[in-house]
Amino acid sequence: VYTYAAEIHNAFFAVAITNSEIVRNYGIAWEPGAFSLLVCVALIFETTFYRNINYKRVLIFIITIITTFSTSGYIAMFGILYACLFYKRKFTKKEKNILCLMFCLMIVFVLTTPDQIMNLVFDKLNGLFSGGELAYTTQSRLNAIKYPLQAFFSSPFTGVGFEKFMIINRTLCDSVATNTIINWYAVLGMFLGLPCCIGLFSCLYKIAKRINAPKINAVILCVAMTLLLSTESLLRISLVYILVFWGFSQRKIEGINQIE
Repeated sequence: VYTYAAEIHNAFFAVAITNSEIVRNYGIAWEPGAFSLLVCVALIFETTFYRNINYKRVLIFIITIITTFSTSGYIAMFGILYACLFYKRKFTKKEKNILCLMFCLMIVFVLTTPDQIMNLVFDKLNGLFSGGELAYTTQSRLNAIKYPLQAFFSSPFTGVGFEKFMIINRTLCDSVATNTIINWYAVLGMFLGLPCCIGLFSCLYKIAKRINAPKINAVILCVAMTLLLSTESLLRISLVYILVFWGFSQRKIEGINQIE
């Protein structure tokens, strides 16, 4: 039993909740937003590290992100697709057909999705401007920025440390201080928080440079990743630190041939 008496079950290949009002794709993660983040990272790799993109996998990733019903996942997915895939000026006829099919599927999804699910995805945004049903969730997201920032300003160079941050998270942020980048500064201060940001964005710039994308695409990629990291706390998740250290590596990021 997890938060709000939700019954969580291990389905081996995924996490399943049996008494949820809306079925969402948790995948192997602790919540749908986290799973959408992991799949978005996979989408970046798939569209940049292979010389021949496997569009079947790209389509699977898109469908997977859609089934998480994660607001940040949706926005980041479109940013990643543009920055890493759609920006290309020349496509083969086969690629054009595949991209048209993917676009049509997205349109069908938007037109046929029940209002309950659409509200789930977009009410968080409405909560910024009105008192919608998910205004509480929106306020929690804002608190996840406000109080960790206050903690950072109280100790800007070395941070407040993980234990004090957890107290702030529990008492002031309803245990949902999920903005990884701000949390870096709150916990580690400028001394280590700034290098984490530099390494992460340097890695994303190298990825965009590898596919010869314009610099604006690197900016879009950084914005997409910032959005994803602003809704999930990855303070103790190794994946994000792999990207950080990769950003500081002097070795050129190499791609691999697609295995058909």
